[in-house]
Amino acid sequence: MNRASLTEQVVIRLARFVAGPERRAWLDAMEAELDHLTSRRLDWVLGSLVAAVKDRWAREWPTLALFAVIPASTAAAVVPVTAIAQSTFSATGISPHLLGPVLLPLPFLGAVLLGLARPWRRPVITGLLGFALYQAGPSAFMHFAWGSSFGLWAPNLAQYGVHPAISVAATFTLWSLGAALGVRVGNQRRDSRSPEPLP
Repeated sequence: MNRASLTEQVVIRLARFVAGPERRAWLDAMEAELDHLTSRRLDWVLGSLVAAVKDRWAREWPTLALFAVIPASTAAAVVPVTAIAQSTFSATGISPHLLGPVLLPLPFLGAVLLGLARPWRRPVITGLLGFALYQAGPSAFMHFAWGSSFGLWAPNLAQYGVHPAISVAATFTLWSLGAALGVRVGNQRRDSRSPEPLP
């Protein structure tokens, strides 16, 4: 039996992380086979990693699609809502500083939808990924469209009198709370549809 090198251990652990607990038995078999190989061991663990990535993609592409679409749609919805709110506030004399409370529910709604779509996911992870993608989309667009980025989007409420740190923290909190609510409702719906156990 040959002990795995540090590189081989790192790659096989990465493959385990990518594959997830659903493929633990398969990764156990791959690691046991590695212990008996005498050559091309790195090829074996790299092949296991590639297979884990392909398998996870085949199982998770709907989730990845949702994580791409929902935060992007949420960020895109900020633009017309901002325009309508600004014109309304200007016409009625309402302070533009109140725009923040109008915009912040949008990330919450996006997070609820993500949580509902994948109720067995950890809400913190769902909220964190949704928040990160919500941040990255507009920042990347502004960078490539105008050659500059306004940093954290959140949405960018600094121009309306909201401190950037408060804006970012509030948006992240809303993504986390919304994801938790969506997961809870999704699990309740799934449990209500489960058949009753036989007596």
